Amino acid sequence: MRASSQILTRVFGLSVLATASVAYLHFSAAAYGQENVEPSASQSVPNETVVFEALETTTVDSVSLHDADWFTLSEILAEEAGVDLTRRSQSSTGVTVGGLGSRHVGVLLDGIPLNSPVLGDEPDSLLSLLDPQALSMATIAYAGQSPRYLSGSVSGALLLNTREVPLGPLEAGRSPGRGDLLATFTSADLGMVLSPRAEFLSEDWGYSGGGRIRLNDQMRTGDGSDVESEFAQVDIDQRLAFRTGGGRLDLTYLGSHQSPAHSERDDPDCALDIVSIGHTWEVDNSDLRSVDLRAAYVRRQEQELDGTWRVHRAVVDGHLSAALSDRLHFRLGLNWEGDFLQLEATDQSGQMDFEDRVLADGSRFHSTGLGAELAVLVGDSGLFSVVARAAYILASVPDPLLETQYQGASADGNATYRHRHGEHWQTTVQISSATRVPNLLDLAGAERTDTQTFLPNDGLTNEQGVSALLAEGFRHEHFELTLSGAVERIFDVIVIRPTGEFDPDNLGNAGQPLPYVRAENLGRLQLFGLRVDSAVTLGDVRADFRLGYQWVDDLDSGSLHTGFSPLSGFAAVTYDDDTLRV
Repeated sequence: MRASSQILTRVFGLSVLATASVAYLHFSAAAYGQENVEPSASQSVPNETVVFEALETTTVDSVSLHDADWFTLSEILAEEAGVDLTRRSQSSTGVTVGGLGSRHVGVLLDGIPLNSPVLGDEPDSLLSLLDPQALSMATIAYAGQSPRYLSGSVSGALLLNTREVPLGPLEAGRSPGRGDLLATFTSADLGMVLSPRAEFLSEDWGYSGGGRIRLNDQMRTGDGSDVESEFAQVDIDQRLAFRTGGGRLDLTYLGSHQSPAHSERDDPDCALDIVSIGHTWEVDNSDLRSVDLRAAYVRRQEQELDGTWRVHRAVVDGHLSAALSDRLHFRLGLNWEGDFLQLEATDQSGQMDFEDRVLADGSRFHSTGLGAELAVLVGDSGLFSVVARAAYILASVPDPLLETQYQGASADGNATYRHRHGEHWQTTVQISSATRVPNLLDLAGAERTDTQTFLPNDGLTNEQGVSALLAEGFRHEHFELTLSGAVERIFDVIVIRPTGEFDPDNLGNAGQPLPYVRAENLGRLQLFGLRVDSAVTLGDVRADFRLGYQWVDDLDSGSLHTGFSPLSGFAAVTYDDDTLRV
């Protein structure tokens, strides 16, 4: 371990913020986790990266994910503090993080942003379609995450990591080329589930694949009740990994297709396909820490009453990290994202309604971004980091009478300071600000008549927030306890809206007057949260428990929302190197 990593581990090694996962930087998907760690809910993992996780995080471990035959990913995440779930249909689930709705939550899979700016996409159907058993870890990052993860993530981000195919020295007792085949079948009142899985490993290459076939007679709603809703869902995950001369190459496919159980249509009602290829270079340099490059293709499809829409997304990103000195670390990321909307309307118009807004076939969205992070060790007990990211946006919305184009830029940044007080206490303060351009729905539906589309002069959304966290960690030979409390204030969440009146001196592309606009404050929020993580170890038995509570106060409306996460935990019993979890 390098000297700088030793300092980081010594200063923050017991920090609850480094608990249960290894943190990586995500500059709008400019980076992704190089290691998929599968720790328990309160297992401490040494963190050797430049900076630590978000201000407040909760990690759902692989045990909870892999034993989820009947639950969707959104239902699993809803068991955590600060996450609420509202079921609307089998393919649409409203998720609220930190008191704000889904559109303020970023979703990243291995660093690939899944939210589509074409449709102003909420992560509803994403979380219903993604197979939890294909993941090794799911992390909920609270507070303003736009600068670090994805623009628009003002209330938080969901960071999902897929299973990794292990390469190199094999586990004790395993011979090169050994393969495993496993299939499980479950039947209950809700329906039937078949989960096959296969794995073949060697020192230079490996394969891991599986899937899940669900035939549901009923659907579980957000309040725990069941309603009749017959549908079939097929989930597939396939992975190949190769050791190359310069590092490691990973190929991944995740697919999910959902249809009514007795449907005769060839096309599914909902579909999600993700194909990615990534290469990690092994760096033998004391200053240069890591170099990664990844390309991905994401396809979303959904049947509507007036047709079928498909969003095709391509992502290319890369990043590098370096140690400029023992106390100064730097990270750089570059990414490009492109989205294309394909519509098959029932009336052959090439247009469809999305929430009373009309989009046309061929709508496009492109983004090119650059992000950087600088982290400085302050004395023996402090860590200061600054994140900055900027992106150039180009969007177009075809229209029978007027082709609308938009060019703009987004800028995101935050500053975080963490300080350890003695052996157990740590405080964290974060200030963040973000500006993002509108999605295509904002552009297409701001103001519309039968003959022309009028756009606002500006569609920027501004988000600023101040957060603080106080945490205490206590560790004994047989007992671990972590207490944390956080307060966050989000203010000036502003959207520019048209007023309905037009400015004769401000003309659009076709010479028509554009509307006057006004700034609408969507609300100022105060968030208060408490969380308790504990673990008890007696011999070979370890039990982990987590409990959380959160208050969300809307300062503008005067409303108060509270959220209580039920007690969650598991016990692990180790015997002859085999682990059973209950």
